[in-house]
Amino acid sequence: MADLLTEMAELATRLGPRPGRLGRAVQFVGLRNGDGVSTLARAFACAVAETSRRGVWLVELDLAANAQYDVIDSDPEIYGRLGAAVRGSPDGSTFYRLDPAQPEGAPPAAALLAAYGAQDRNLWVTRFIGEALRPGQTVQVVDAEPYWRQMRSRFDWIVVDAPAVERSDAALVTARRMDANILVLDASRGDIDADATLRDLVRKVGGPVTGAVLNRASRALCEPVRKRR
Repeated sequence: MADLLTEMAELATRLGPRPGRLGRAVQFVGLRNGDGVSTLARAFACAVAETSRRGVWLVELDLAANAQYDVIDSDPEIYGRLGAAVRGSPDGSTFYRLDPAQPEGAPPAAALLAAYGAQDRNLWVTRFIGEALRPGQTVQVVDAEPYWRQMRSRFDWIVVDAPAVERSDAALVTARRMDANILVLDASRGDIDADATLRDLVRKVGGPVTGAVLNRASRALCEPVRKRR
């Protein structure tokens, strides 16, 4: 199996140095379910966490799934045991909207996003608290520059795992707020037209397409956790 950690570390190097003191936001996006976006986003987050000083913020953009949290939480020997929840939005901004909005006296929308730090790794993963939604209330990803700006001021890397474009436009909503959009292409499909479609969709909404990853692997793991001295 390909050493995805090494490949993702090389990808981070090719992206170049971060702009000034701010962190860099990188979104992984694919056209179809099963293209391996979540696997590669997680591997990238693990890779850059190895050398990060301020930490890595792994954002699950599919708020109904929380798949990244579930994978990391289910395998503490690989990723490190998750600690207690912290606020997923330190300043109260969000990248989503609740419909209908929270009534007066209810917790603000930002309170529904939590984050968990992986023990002995400089890595946090978000989890949307969907069970706190009120009956009939829905959540939608929105264009929210303030959220991404404030996270850049706190972390070295913000890694965004976007749901497939074929079933959600979330990636296209956030694409222009990213420093880099990495297209994830499934090598087994060999569909050049579909790959070009994904590229054009991201560019059309103003998202910088910085590169593409031809995915051949079925999964990616961090190396076993090493205790920090």
